[in-house]
Amino acid sequence: MLITFCSFSQNSDWELLQEFEGVKIYQKTADCAFNKGFDEQRHLFKFENTNSEKVTLSWRYLKWYDETCSNCESMDEDTHQIVLEPNEIAAGECDRENKLELQLFVKFNSGQEFLRKDSRLTKFEITDLKLIK
Repeated sequence: MLITFCSFSQNSDWELLQEFEGVKIYQKTADCAFNKGFDEQRHLFKFENTNSEKVTLSWRYLKWYDETCSNCESMDEDTHQIVLEPNEIAAGECDRENKLELQLFVKFNSGQEFLRKDSRLTKFEITDLKLIK
């Protein structure tokens, strides 16, 4: 299974990307302000288990910065896994330390783009979706 997304509009509502074997996958883009360090724009994900049983979901992110895939050659990079209880929801937040598998860096805000050489996430794909019940 493959999900591709490349538009980064500012929205506050979750947008449904796909339902995969009873797990709904949502996304939204958020401007994240931090007490320390630079503010960032992040792509956040939410996974909702609509099954009546516990599931383990694994997936991989492919990321394009400035139209160039940064991890297409490495099959193990950006592979993630999450366990969801029946009807549980796990959602990404503007947090540098928790639930990092549920967010992707897009760009720095507040004029700090030089730290990534003006680089920004221009496309991503959620691929290699697998679900174990």
